Amino acid sequence: MTINRIEYKICIAFIIMATIYSACNSPKEKVEMAKENVSQSKNELSKAQIEYNIEVENFKKESDNTITEYQKSIIRLKQQLSTAKKEVKKANELKIAELEEKTSIMKRKIETYNELDKEKWQTFKTEFAYDMDELGKSLQAFTTDNKK
Repeated sequence: MTINRIEYKICIAFIIMATIYSACNSPKEKVEMAKENVSQSKNELSKAQIEYNIEVENFKKESDNTITEYQKSIIRLKQQLSTAKKEVKKANELKIAELEEKTSIMKRKIETYNELDKEKWQTFKTEFAYDMDELGKSLQAFTTDNKK
C-alpha cells in the first residue's frame, strides 16, 4: 500500500510541475519562440540554398574547363588531320565533326542548366558526368587510333 501512495504522490508532483511549466510560457512567449523557430528554419534553408548554388556553380566551372580542354584537343586533331593523306583525312573528318557536335551539346547542357530541385540536380550531375566521361573516352580513343 505504501508503494501506491508514493507513486501517487510522484505522479501528482509531475502533474503540478508540468502545469507550472506550461503556465510559465505565456501565449506571448510561445509566439516569440515560434517566431524564433521560423527564423532559424529560414536561415537554415537560406544557407542550404547558398551551398547548393555554390555546388552547381563549381560543377559548371569544372565542366566548362573540361569542355574547353576537349575543344582544344579537337583543334589539335584538326591540325594533325590537315597534313594527313586524303583518304585518312576524309575518313576522320566525320568523326571529328561528331566529337565537335557532342562537345557543343555538352557545353549547351551545362550552360543552360538552372533547375532548383536538388534531386533533379543529382540526377543531372550524374548523367552529365557520365556523358562527359564518354566524350573524353571517345576523344582519347580517336587520338590513340590516329597515332597508330
